[in-house]
This record gives sequence, C-alpha cells and structure tokens, in this order.
Amino acid sequence: MKSEYLPAFYRTQYPDWSEEKIQNKIENMTDEDMDDMVEPSIYDENIDHVRLVVEDIFKNWRNRSNEGKYNALFTTHVGGNKASTPMAMMYFNEFQRVNKERVEQGLFTLKTAVTFSQSTNNGDYQKVTNDGLWSAMQVYNEQFGTAFGLDDTSAYTQDVASRLNRTAIDGNFLDIVIVVDQLLTGFDAPQMNTLYVDRTLKNALLIQAYSRTNRVADMKEKPWGRIVNYRWPAYNERLMNKALAIYADKTSAELKDRIDPGTTDPDKQKLVETGVLANSFKAELANTRAIVSEIASITEQFTAVPASEGMQERMAELMRDYSRAVSRLKQYNHETENGEEGGFNYDRPEQLIEALGMTVEEESMLSNSLYNELKEKMAERKQIPVYQIELAMTHVKDVQVNYDYLTELVENLLNYVHDGEEEKAQETRERFTTLRSPWMTEPMLKKSITPPMPLLRGIIRQLAPS
Repeated sequence: MKSEYLPAFYRTQYPDWSEEKIQNKIENMTDEDMDDMVEPSIYDENIDHVRLVVEDIFKNWRNRSNEGKYNALFTTHVGGNKASTPMAMMYFNEFQRVNKERVEQGLFTLKTAVTFSQSTNNGDYQKVTNDGLWSAMQVYNEQFGTAFGLDDTSAYTQDVASRLNRTAIDGNFLDIVIVVDQLLTGFDAPQMNTLYVDRTLKNALLIQAYSRTNRVADMKEKPWGRIVNYRWPAYNERLMNKALAIYADKTSAELKDRIDPGTTDPDKQKLVETGVLANSFKAELANTRAIVSEIASITEQFTAVPASEGMQERMAELMRDYSRAVSRLKQYNHETENGEEGGFNYDRPEQLIEALGMTVEEESMLSNSLYNELKEKMAERKQIPVYQIELAMTHVKDVQVNYDYLTELVENLLNYVHDGEEEKAQETRERFTTLRSPWMTEPMLKKSITPPMPLLRGIIRQLAPS
C-alpha cells in the first residue's frame, strides 16, 4: 500500500508534489487515513490483491491452522451491485495455480474448494457465474472422485460442507473453502479455526460469520477462533468492535458495564479484558513466562519433581496452564515489527523457548522427563494407571519422528497387547496422539514422518481401545 498504491495516487492527484513531499505525507498517515484513501477497485477483482492474499495464507498457514490440524473458510464480496462470484473464482484459480507450483517445489499444498449459488436470474453475470461454478466442480470431482454437475449444486454444497466440517465418510477433507455468502450462518464445523475475510461485514452478520470459527473442538489445542481481514483494516476493526460490544454473549453483563452507552468505537482493551478478543502476543508471552518461572521455582530449575503431594498437584496445575499457553503462543504469526520479532517461528522454535526463560535442554526436561515422572508419581499416589492421569503436554519444539522410531512404537504396542499389559499398551498409544503434521508432503516424508495417519489411527484403536 505505502510502496505502490499511495505513491501512484498522489503523483496523479498532485503532480506538483515532490517525491519527498509524497513520502512524508505517506509516512505520517494513520491507518484510518489510509483506509479513506483506498478505493474499492484496489481490492475488487484486482489480481495483484488476490495474489498477495493467497501468498499470505500459505505463508502463515502453519500458525493459523495449528500446523494443519484445523481448516478455514474464506469469504469475499464486491460492492456496486456487481456479481461477487467472479472474485470468488479468481481466488479459487489462484489457489490452484499456487498449489501446482508448490507440488513442483515439494512444498505442502492446500485442498481448496469454492461454492456459491447457481445463477437463474438471466442477468448479465449468469453465464460467468455458472461457468465458474461448473469448472470448480470439475476440479472438485477429479480431486475427490465425485461426479457433481450444475443439475445437483445442492448436493455439491453439502459434500463440500462435509469435507470442511470433517464428517465425510471417506476421511478426505478440505483445508479451505471459498464462499460468497454460503456457510457463513448456521454452519457448524468444530475443526474450523480461521475465517479469512475479503469484504466488509457488520452487525449481526459479522457476529454470525465470526462465530463459525468459535465452535469448541479442543480447548487446549483450539483456544480461540481467528479472523484475518484483508481490506480496510481500521474501518473493519471498528465495525468488529462495535458488533462485539452489541451482540457478543458477554455483553449481557460484564462487557456492557465496561462500554459507554451509545459508543460506536469501544475500547479494544476492554474487549480483551473480558475475554471477547485474544490478548496480544507480547501480553500472552509475559503471562506464560510467569508460569514458567513458578515451575522453575518448584522443580529446582527443571531438575526434580517436588516431593510433597500439594506441590505435585500445584505442578500439575501449572503444567496444564503452560501447555494451554504454549498452544496459544504457537498460533501467533511470526512477524517483525519495528525491528522486534514476535509470534511463533516454526523454523526456529528455540526462539520461543528462550523468550520464555528456558534453555532448549530445560524445555525438553520439562516436557518429557518431568512430565512423565510427575504422572508416574501422581498415579502411584492415587493408585490408578498412569494413562488415567489427565495431563497432556504441548511441545514448543516438535519431535521429528523417523521410520525407525515409528516401527519401534508399533512393535512395542503389538508386544504389550499380546502380553496383556494394558497399561503399557495405553501409554504407547498415547505417544502416537502427540505425533502429527497432516499437511506434510511426500518429499518431506522421505526425511521424516509425523503420524498418526488415518490407517495408523485405525490400527492403534484396534490394538489398544480407549
């Protein structure tokens, strides 16, 4: 925006201005100023905008999807009484183009579909809309082995929805679905974590659409839904804050008390304090550092599980808080602002470990040795099997799993089941549930593998049922 669009705009509107004056004007603009300067044409059916959006989605997919565990919905809409379906198809075609490039490069791809209503109004855009829908169906049919056509668009949309909410019988699911208005209301998909918005939403429709991401699947791994907005950011944030203040569940009591009556721009911090909006990465990091500091204190700097029953219970509580906090931290995009890095970098997880006040070795001790020892001591004290202790860990730095390690786990599981050692079989089964990365491509799998894949899940369930 600052490097291309605004300089070109000012050169056209004010030909007498020097380059220095133009740059000075741009550098001193607020977000609201920039929103006011941007015409709809910079977004609507602009291939450069589309490409930048798709690039951003791929770049940040690991963080926003919790490394492929969750999927996303994408909605776009153009103004001026023009059809929005061509814009939706521009996005779909760009995803297909980028996917093809990434396959050639050995990178992960995103299974993408688009769905919108068939046009029957005999208007100017009827042919374009229906041709686009038909071509998208052909790509879908080839990818999923279906045979949908324009004579059964309703069945097509239902099938798309089943692959987004992960109820499809064949277990072949979608990563992202592009819509205009469909699926924004009344659609339940607990595994959907992110809503990408390239349009303006307001009031009740905004709340309904945003709520698609907030269905509970696993509060530890999915602490919140994510909204990513790609146009008029300052203006759309104001619309969001206003809608949340009016319609969000917590407004019935706590939130309304904190917001002045009649306000059109409630303070964002008030929405954060009441839990309607997520905290900033910096604030979340500070909270997690406090948890780590207390754990370090009661474990003699990550070297020993405390001896007393009370302190063990406190440690378990802190470990649960730590695990949930790490899950949240790993969902913040890695980015640099004013020379300061923030968010989680999947390629350099040790950065977060150090920011939390630990060394890599200490984090490994905490997440592995101390975690297992604590569970064993608590199980022994309560006289129950270890696997019944409800304590799961989220690792900052994921363990790379090779075929040898995977084979060893499977062999151990088979032996334990054969020998009737139920507790050890269950513990081994739990190890599989911590190893995952569903978007890994075949070239990556030649180097390492992070299961469970659907076949392994079925085998493991049969060998050691929960």
